Amino acid sequence: MAEEKAKRELPVFGIGVGLPEELRSAPRFRKKVLTQAVRIEGPFMVETSEGVLRCEDGWLALDQRGYPYPIAANEFDLIYEPVDQSDAIPDTVPDEWDEPHGEVPL
Repeated sequence: MAEEKAKRELPVFGIGVGLPEELRSAPRFRKKVLTQAVRIEGPFMVETSEGVLRCEDGWLALDQRGYPYPIAANEFDLIYEPVDQSDAIPDTVPDEWDEPHGEVPL
């Protein structure tokens, strides 16, 4: 019961809910690391460190720890740009992830 009450007291932000006014004048930040990504056309699912995520159409990327995550195609186009491959990071895919683990039920 206390856990349920604590969850209700957390602030909620988002489209249609509102954002803190100070966000308008907050400092700006840029991602400081390169990302590996491959384009996946059509729907796909990714087993992430936060659970299974579905992407309708987009990119399969790896975070800096080597964990996969999906990025919607329109978001990717807004956030990322190609880099000179001489600046590329080494392969971050752990060897044990090379083998498919089967289908994730929808």
